Amino acid sequence: MKQGTTRLFHLMGMVAWGDIGPFTMYKNKNGKVVVFLKTIPGKPASELQTHYRNRFAAGCILWQMLSPSERDDWNLATSRLSIPLTGHNLFLSFILRPDDQALATINRQSGIDLANPHYDRSHKWRPPGPPPWRGGPPPWARDKK
Repeated sequence: MKQGTTRLFHLMGMVAWGDIGPFTMYKNKNGKVVVFLKTIPGKPASELQTHYRNRFAAGCILWQMLSPSERDDWNLATSRLSIPLTGHNLFLSFILRPDDQALATINRQSGIDLANPHYDRSHKWRPPGPPPWRGGPPPWARDKK
């Protein structure tokens, strides 16, 4: 079915990737189109996974709220440092994994003063809603025994 479906999409002249109807399509590293039936998760997302999805969504909203000049600054910083990311990708990386030292290094080396995008100085930024864990620190901060 995979080969026939791939031929069908090629005959239709479609150049699309991701989920299309009941199929998922992508191009592998060799340039070959791979098509398979979309799979439905067997279990719901974990609380931590939901937390990071919410954080990612909030980061995308925050990016859209930036002024065009602020977005240009993030893009310019990546190009000045030859970082293989877009400004949007760099911005989201700081939303998902806060790192003041890395941001300070990027500011110093690029000569651009990028604002800390995601939290106040108390380091307590979280997207709206309850935290994904109950009773104590997040799972990655707990002592491993």
